[in-house]
Amino acid sequence: MTGSTTRPRRRMRRADREQQLLDVAEEIFGERGFQTVTMDEIADRAGVTKPVLYDHFGSKDGLAVACISRARAELLRLTIEAQSRAGTPEDVVLTGFRVFFDFIEKHERAWTMLVAEGALAGSPAAEEMENVRQQQADYTAAILASGMPGVPEEAIDTYAQAIIGACERLAVRRRHDPQLSADAVARTLAELVWFGLSGVRDGKQWPTTEEGTA
Repeated sequence: MTGSTTRPRRRMRRADREQQLLDVAEEIFGERGFQTVTMDEIADRAGVTKPVLYDHFGSKDGLAVACISRARAELLRLTIEAQSRAGTPEDVVLTGFRVFFDFIEKHERAWTMLVAEGALAGSPAAEEMENVRQQQADYTAAILASGMPGVPEEAIDTYAQAIIGACERLAVRRRHDPQLSADAVARTLAELVWFGLSGVRDGKQWPTTEEGTA
């Protein structure tokens, strides 16, 4: 790490320092991956000593968890704020997807590392990533349930989990095809979900084996 990348040291309030350290950690994790980065490198770039880093987060795993936790809170906040301004139910669905893909684009390098890097498997950071998925699934399930009264809770949860999985895969797809805009992907997925669930909203059911083969 060269001296030109080291940020000058200055006194900050503890909460402000923590946010600065998280910014630096997300940046360097995104550049080099979780496995190869050391706490020395993060401290050097942040312009602090390594003990300061350990004082805030305890370990590199703790630092990764804190990065993901912050992202989880921000994603939920942005989603709620944006959807509160949406008009029709269709707008609510589309807005939720737009927020997700815009958020991933803003944090693209770090998000890809956190989602895809095998080094995180079985770690506290991997558990926190699962918390992000579950948070979004729970929120999505609540939106779906409000628009599909009477649909069993198990079915709502299945739909929500499938939607979150689709979002994650499409985020990876966009990384490999930058020509796919966040807005275009959000609109296509919203169409799939809205029209795909239209039968459920209308009370239709999948035919039984007897009905399907009659």
